[in-house]
Amino acid sequence: MDSFHIDWLPDECRPPPSSGDGDDTHHAAGEITSSAAIDSSLRAWATTTGFSTASPPAFVPADDVVASARRETGILDASNNFFAAAVLRALEHVCGEKVVRRRSPHARSTGDSTMYWGITCTALPATPLTAPPRRSRPMKDKKAGREARRLAKGLPAPDPRRSRIVSQRNVPHFTRYTDEMLSLVSAPLMLELRLFPNAKELTESFACFNAAREHLADHFRPDDPSVLAVVVGDGLTPRTAALFCFRTRWRALSIDPLLSGATPWSER
Repeated sequence: MDSFHIDWLPDECRPPPSSGDGDDTHHAAGEITSSAAIDSSLRAWATTTGFSTASPPAFVPADDVVASARRETGILDASNNFFAAAVLRALEHVCGEKVVRRRSPHARSTGDSTMYWGITCTALPATPLTAPPRRSRPMKDKKAGREARRLAKGLPAPDPRRSRIVSQRNVPHFTRYTDEMLSLVSAPLMLELRLFPNAKELTESFACFNAAREHLADHFRPDDPSVLAVVVGDGLTPRTAALFCFRTRWRALSIDPLLSGATPWSER
């Protein structure tokens, strides 16, 4: 507890200073001086090299910038994290604003952890980032999986007409698609566009999307941008085509005579 309260003691009650040779104080001062010297050298290097903010979306690999700074300044004994932070401070001081930092596209799926900085110069020109090819994932045969589980449980084959059999009594209100709509990240934007004015229109579009998801998923991946979905008779508002655009990477075309003369939805 004495060490905790020592800062609150009067000067006459404080213990005398250490009789050592002052190595600790000199060492601490040396660290501060070394850090200031590194910052000064890096600012001079960044100014001489002519760094400036790159026009988006162009970037330079951060590792290349740090390696160039070490090579030009001759500072080789500083740790990587400390030196990279010092380089970033020097660049922000020279550019006069925060340096944009980002990772490569699809970094999580590709495992690429390279960091990029939004700066440029003659020696290290910035270039637009290109997305690496995605790793192909094998498609799961969902129908075969459901069939295998059904056979393992000894259940009879389902009635193919079961989706059309709906009792008019003793059946709770069907809210599956409404619940699915509320769970989507894109739901606020769809509501802002006024795509679904009531539960009837919402159910029709979501039922169409569910049918494609259940029966066409083995042949057409939702993340395949080469797939074209043609929705015939979508009405004055292309609700179903818009839903496919929001929930897949497909291109969707809505065909209906009522769309003639309407505001192009591709511009919204």
